[in-house]
Amino acid sequence: MVFGSADSSIYCLHARTGRLLWRVKTGDPVLASPVITGGPVYIGSSDLTFRALDLATATGRVAFVGTTLGQVYALDVSGRRVRWVYQLGPDMLNTPRVVGRGRVLLRSVDGRLALLSSR
Repeated sequence: MVFGSADSSIYCLHARTGRLLWRVKTGDPVLASPVITGGPVYIGSSDLTFRALDLATATGRVAFVGTTLGQVYALDVSGRRVRWVYQLGPDMLNTPRVVGRGRVLLRSVDGRLALLSSR
């Protein structure tokens, strides 16, 4: 079980026992919901950082980021650069959802949908 907290941390607990597996400190509260895709856990925080954390070890890399200004960023972790920026529209309504093969599904407040490639 993975969740963010107002104490500026991301927690991972064992689903059956509730035992703490790991904790990642962030610079600000974590109000976003995590997305787990069978690979990394994706979660953003109020410190303007979007993390892709390995579920077993909490080591991370950055992937997709949606902003309240309606932009979506694809970030290349290894090269530490922005691959692309897409202007979706008004505020993002949900966390970017990775739907397989490097694609991400997004929805804005005005109802627009976008299916984007990580390339």
